[in-house]
Amino acid sequence: MQVIRLEEADVVMSNENFIGRRLHAFPSAALIHMTVHPGRRVEPHAADVDMGFFVVRGIGLFGIGDAEAVAEAGAFVESPAGIPHGISNIGDEPLELVVVKAS
Repeated sequence: MQVIRLEEADVVMSNENFIGRRLHAFPSAALIHMTVHPGRRVEPHAADVDMGFFVVRGIGLFGIGDAEAVAEAGAFVESPAGIPHGISNIGDEPLELVVVKAS
């Protein structure tokens, strides 16, 4: 059995807007914990894999292709491969997500 503590997970992406830590990489998927700082955003970009975002804490504005939706803690947002997606933290606290990247 392997137990990964968030603070010990490898940082796989980071800038002044957000930080992402890889919790685990399976052969067919990866789990990443992402924190988007208040008032900051992840700029729209496309991925070559299907992705999903589970909101653990906070409130975010998700743009997937031409659609936009607000999602709060407990919500899951799907993002198909090849479709641009962006995330804005529209709350006053950190927006915490568990990101699933399917391969």
